[in-house]
Amino acid sequence: MSCRIEFNAAEAVRYMGAKRGDAAALLLAEEAYFHLRNEVQPRHLLIPSSMQSDEEKGSVILADGTAFHSYALARHLRDCEAVLLLAATLGAKVDAAVRRLSIKRIALGAAAQAVGAALIETYCDDVTAAYAKEKAANFILLSRFSPGYGDWDLKEQSILCRRLATEKIGLTLTAGLMLAPTKSVTAVIGLRKSVSLDEETAMNSEKKKEKNCAACAKTDCPFRI
Repeated sequence: MSCRIEFNAAEAVRYMGAKRGDAAALLLAEEAYFHLRNEVQPRHLLIPSSMQSDEEKGSVILADGTAFHSYALARHLRDCEAVLLLAATLGAKVDAAVRRLSIKRIALGAAAQAVGAALIETYCDDVTAAYAKEKAANFILLSRFSPGYGDWDLKEQSILCRRLATEKIGLTLTAGLMLAPTKSVTAVIGLRKSVSLDEETAMNSEKKKEKNCAACAKTDCPFRI
């Protein structure tokens, strides 16, 4: 199956920890992408739900009673009345290809890891953008917020996976609560009604530091900005 996800080489180079414009890193990323492009089998689940966010209690309760516990998540969703639950994966063949490339050449394997990270991020962006265009014209989609960000305990990844029934797309959790295949994402995306330009500017000013990497407590992540 050919990959239909646009390859963001610059983002892959960033994930590699190289400087922008590093020609050697760019060539390595492009080589890794050449090996991965036909291994990508993207699948996803995207489920909308109404919800209530309580900043004081640090809780987010979905319409079916599913509860998440995180002050950071509750704060992130404070202006929302609904969310999208997202699970996405590039498939197991990508993991296998990365392992082969790592055995072949360590540097190429590291580049393949970065390429996979860039591809899954782009895929998630494409999926949510398509949903926004088709079904949420009157809403603004907030940035993705995943278990492990801020104070949202990674243990609640299992709750999100059960709610989404991620096994339907071949996505499971390891005993260490990591996603398998590894090039996968689970997340909650806030849906906020569109407001005036002035209100939007004020909200963006308050949330300008709430980017994914900034919100994440995992400071030792190799992909951290």
